[in-house]
Amino acid sequence: MSEKKRTRKVAAGRKLLQQYRQRNGPARPAESKKRKMKEGGSPKTNTTGDYPLLKGAAQDHRDPEPPPPLGTVTAARVQSITGPNNTKDLERHNQHLVLALDSSTIQKQQLCIEIQKLKQEMKELQDQWGKDNKKMACVHEALKAELEQHKLSIQMLIRDKSDLQSALAHKQQEADERALEQEGLTSCLQAAQQRVTELETTLSAVNTTQNETENNNIELMKALTRVKLQLQEKARSIEDLEDENTELQERLEVLLTQKADMKMEIQKFQEELVERAELEGQLNNMKELVARLKEERDTFAEDLRLESSTGKEKVQQLLEQLQKELKTLEEQLHLQVEDNQSLSLQNLEQQQWLWILEKKAEEWAQHAEYRCKILETMEKEQETLKRTLVHNRQLKGELAQLQDALQRLSAEKGELASILHTEQQKTTLQGKLDELEEEFKEGKDVAEFKRQAAEGVQELHDKYLAQVQELSATCKQHRATSQQLMSEKEALQQHLLKQSHLMEQLKQEQVQSKLLAQVEREKLQDTLKCLEATRQENAQLRAQLSTLAFPREDEGLSQEEDKGEEATPHDVTVPEDVENPQTMWDFYMDALSIAEGRKARMSRQLQEQQARCGCLSQLAAQCQRKLQSQATFPQRCIHRLFSKRKQDTQAPKKRLHICFPEDLAGKGHPQSHVDDLHHRCSQLTQHLTAMEETIVLYKEQLEILEKLCQEKEQCVSQLSQEKRRKRKELKELLLHLIGESTECQDMMLAAAQAPVAEAPSDLSVPLKTEVREEQQGCEDVHLQENLKPVPEEAGAPGPLENPTAEPPVPLLPAIQPQQEPTDEGKESCLPFFYKPQADDAFEIITI
Repeated sequence: MSEKKRTRKVAAGRKLLQQYRQRNGPARPAESKKRKMKEGGSPKTNTTGDYPLLKGAAQDHRDPEPPPPLGTVTAARVQSITGPNNTKDLERHNQHLVLALDSSTIQKQQLCIEIQKLKQEMKELQDQWGKDNKKMACVHEALKAELEQHKLSIQMLIRDKSDLQSALAHKQQEADERALEQEGLTSCLQAAQQRVTELETTLSAVNTTQNETENNNIELMKALTRVKLQLQEKARSIEDLEDENTELQERLEVLLTQKADMKMEIQKFQEELVERAELEGQLNNMKELVARLKEERDTFAEDLRLESSTGKEKVQQLLEQLQKELKTLEEQLHLQVEDNQSLSLQNLEQQQWLWILEKKAEEWAQHAEYRCKILETMEKEQETLKRTLVHNRQLKGELAQLQDALQRLSAEKGELASILHTEQQKTTLQGKLDELEEEFKEGKDVAEFKRQAAEGVQELHDKYLAQVQELSATCKQHRATSQQLMSEKEALQQHLLKQSHLMEQLKQEQVQSKLLAQVEREKLQDTLKCLEATRQENAQLRAQLSTLAFPREDEGLSQEEDKGEEATPHDVTVPEDVENPQTMWDFYMDALSIAEGRKARMSRQLQEQQARCGCLSQLAAQCQRKLQSQATFPQRCIHRLFSKRKQDTQAPKKRLHICFPEDLAGKGHPQSHVDDLHHRCSQLTQHLTAMEETIVLYKEQLEILEKLCQEKEQCVSQLSQEKRRKRKELKELLLHLIGESTECQDMMLAAAQAPVAEAPSDLSVPLKTEVREEQQGCEDVHLQENLKPVPEEAGAPGPLENPTAEPPVPLLPAIQPQQEPTDEGKESCLPFFYKPQADDAFEIITI
């Protein structure tokens, strides 16, 4: 619509010019001479008299009759002629000039208001950025305090480790002592075997054993009842083991539920990784946009170089300085991006190490639980062995009592034999001798049976020794696993220390990056101030270049300035790089497979121990059967072995940390050892619970840190989005203004090609006054904005044609590309300047 109105106005102006030329063409020189002769100094009075008419015409600018355009008036050179038609035309032209000046002043005031608003918004953004920096500093201080707490907890764990190592050393010493006791017991068994052989020789002299065998049978029945009671106790222990197995199954179910929860967490992490990948795509898009903008800037720079080949050296120097500043700013941006990427990679590596540490801690807790279970099973097996050894002691004591009774009876029998020999006759002696011979044969058979029983006992003893050796081997394996776990614990502690050092280094680097960012912000502010100063200088240079009729040079400069403003780097923090999800998935799968393998291995060990318990119960049943078979025959033993065992029971006992299966039946009271074992087990459980609580605390603190990092990323993303939105708005405004400026320039070029017309010199004084008032208003606006002062040399226009002529009137300020038309009904302003000549005529020239 605006272009159609302009074309109509231009056509009307051309018609009026043609009419004006037809009327006033031939009589121009004579009328000018008459006016000089008659009026002389009257032009001043006429101009002052016509000034109120201009004011009245400005109030009636809404006349329905279409006024002639400004372009036709600016390209005319006219002498002053008296007449009614000329005066009307001049009044109309004056009215349009006044309206154009008013519209230009209003537009400039609006632009000044918009600039002030933008400055206020920039100040508010800077204040918000300062507040965000303060908040981040507080967060970093809190993280430092949490790291110190972590260090203290690690020191406590190291102390616990030293205590556990001392306890293991005590246990190893006690195991060595047990081995020595086992060797002593084997020597005692060998002596007992020799004593059995001696007893076999003495049994040949026994004559009558019927009454004694009956008493022995009664005592053996009592022993059988005792063995049955022991078997009942073993059955109860087996039931307890089954209860423990049920408890273990329940714990396995709990572990399976925990495993499912971990899988859910892994899925959540995968979703977060997908989101990070999307953010990376957005980053790449932004980089492509930056590259496109750089290419456009390069193309515009090349166009400017081609067009400004005939320009001045000052403009080229300014352009080179701006390009250098842009290059330096781009290099700083690249450095910041690289630093941010390195920091993000370090953060990702630290997160991976923390995940690994958490999983290792969980595995260590599981191993500790399995160790507690194994210790409980070992304690129960040891209690069963102790009970069997106690029963063996009782049986040996009973055998010793039987042997003493046999010795006494043999002595009494000798005395009775001597008496019988004296009293009885030889006939009875012969019959008794025959009977004794028969009994001697029976004794030999019994001795052979006893030998076979002794060999069976020896075989059982060998089997028991083999089982004890196997249990000792398993204990050594458990010790080796415990040592490995301790070494892993030390490695974890060292890794935690390294991680703490790395965290401190990262914090220092973040502080340094913040300081660098502040320095760069200050530099950016300085560059913005310099750009504003260069803007003012460019405005003045445009006024100078307008004299040389280079319209596109001003346009190129304004576009370059706008692009320089767009190219200034904003303080945007680049988001962290997202790690590869495939590697994380492989890592989680490997950790799960390792945990499942360890669970399977511990379950196999439990099954093996249960099978060993079953074998021990079978061996106990076989022992009971053999004792029942041997119950009908007497035995004898020496007092020396019995006295040694009494001395062993009276010897002092040492405190045990963990009871191994080598603890044989040389001690008297096993209840104290059981109490010690329970006490140690309770201490170990307390240590394990404390370790689990510390692990839970670490997990909670890590979750808090992750939440803080997420909040930080959200704040940064919000700020970046706001900056992008404002950039888009500024780009749209600039593009709109550039389009309008190009339209105005096209119109000006069309007007410049029109034929030249002339105008009277009566308009010189009011135009001068209005132009000066407008310039004063513009200078006041610049002073209010607190910008740098403009050099005077740039604002002075050069002479046009005659250097000896009168000084020209200052130029109207050129229309900036940021201007926008306020209303569609108002006419657009065109830049022009004029110069009074000696013959009271003035020349209006369009740019």
